[in-house]
Amino acid sequence: MHLEKANVKHSYSMDNIHTTRDEKVEIEAWYQLPVDMSGIVFDLSCLFWVRGNITGWHVYAISSAAGILTAIAVWFVYVKKMVFALEMLLNFPVVRWLIHLVFAAWLCLTGAWIQAIFVACNCLLLLMPVGIGAMLTNQMLTSKYEMHPKYAFLKHIYGKIYSFESD
Repeated sequence: MHLEKANVKHSYSMDNIHTTRDEKVEIEAWYQLPVDMSGIVFDLSCLFWVRGNITGWHVYAISSAAGILTAIAVWFVYVKKMVFALEMLLNFPVVRWLIHLVFAAWLCLTGAWIQAIFVACNCLLLLMPVGIGAMLTNQMLTSKYEMHPKYAFLKHIYGKIYSFESD
């Protein structure tokens, strides 16, 4: 039984019985925002790459830093309405794809083919490495709770106590 509780504690799925539907939505908004922010900053940084002000490596570093800083900021200063508003804007699939693809098309029209390819790949999440820093930051911030980061978020923000925590 103890091993079963340990497995539940460290694995999270959308069909878990430990969180409500509303909590799951809030968890996903919190977890995805830093990754989505990395993607948007990646696209915007490509503008500076096109102008020759920075290199592709700088674009990657800047977008990764944006995700990491967003993860840290949202962990320490959580404002639910702001997280939801940003996440609904940045993570609504049709809006996100439209923004990325229109930007990629614009880059093509201006002759910035390499940057356009990177932005289009970012749209399809093929450049997920820009979000890895944010995901690792979430792992580090939640490590003191010794449970999956998505469970740890509710424990950190609301003090939620889970049934799998009792011995």
